[in-house]
Amino acid sequence: MLHILYHLVAFAHYGYGVYYDLNHVFIPHTILKTQSWNLPFKGRIIFLTHWCLLIQTFFFGLCVLCDITGSKTLKKFKNFLHTTIAFPLAFIVGITFWAIYAIDRELIFPKVLDEYFPGWLNHLMHTNIMVFTVIEMITSERNYPKRSTGIKTLMAFLLTYCIWMNIIYQVTGYWVYPIMEVLSIPLQILFYLLVLGFGVSLYIVGEHFNSYVWLKDISSEQRSNKNKRS
Repeated sequence: MLHILYHLVAFAHYGYGVYYDLNHVFIPHTILKTQSWNLPFKGRIIFLTHWCLLIQTFFFGLCVLCDITGSKTLKKFKNFLHTTIAFPLAFIVGITFWAIYAIDRELIFPKVLDEYFPGWLNHLMHTNIMVFTVIEMITSERNYPKRSTGIKTLMAFLLTYCIWMNIIYQVTGYWVYPIMEVLSIPLQILFYLLVLGFGVSLYIVGEHFNSYVWLKDISSEQRSNKNKRS
C-alpha cells in the first residue's frame, strides 16, 4: 500500500505542476523574446524542462496503472521508459539547470521570470524530478535493457530535442536558452556533444546504481537478457 501511495503522490505532484503551469503561469512573449509561447501548451514544448515534466507525469501515471492492473506488459514498458529516458533525463535537466544557474542565472532562467514563475514550481521542475526518480529506483526493482539499446534510445531522444531547438531558432530567430546566444557555432556543437556525453554517463550511473541497490551483477544480468532474447 505504501508503494502504491508513493506512486499516487508522485503522479498528483507532477500532475498539479503541469496543471498550475498551464493555467496560472503567463509569461509575455516580450519577456521570452519569441512568439513561440503561443504554440500548443502555450510554448512549453520549446523547453526540455517541460518535455521532462510531461514524461515524469506520464511515467508515474503508468506506475499507478501497473500497481492497479499488475500488467507485466505495462511493467516492462514502464521499466524501459524509466531506465532509458526518465531517470537520465531528470538528472540532465536538474544538474544542467542548477549548474548554469549557479554560474550565471541570466543564461538559463533570467531574474525577470521570477515575477511570473513561482519558486516552488521551479524546484518541482528542476529539483524534485531528481529526488522522485531516485526514490523510484530504490523502491522498485527493474532490469536494465542491453546497454547499447538503452543508450541508443536516450541518444535518439536527446538528438530529437536538439533538432527541435534548432528548428525553433530557424523559425523565430531566437534561442530557447539564452546561453546559446553567447556561444559560437563550434562551442554550440561542443555544448551538444557534452550534453550527449553527460547523458550517456548518467545512463551508466543509473545502471550501476540500480545494480548496487538491488545487489545485481551487471555482466550477469546482461548475459541473462541476451539469452532470453536468443
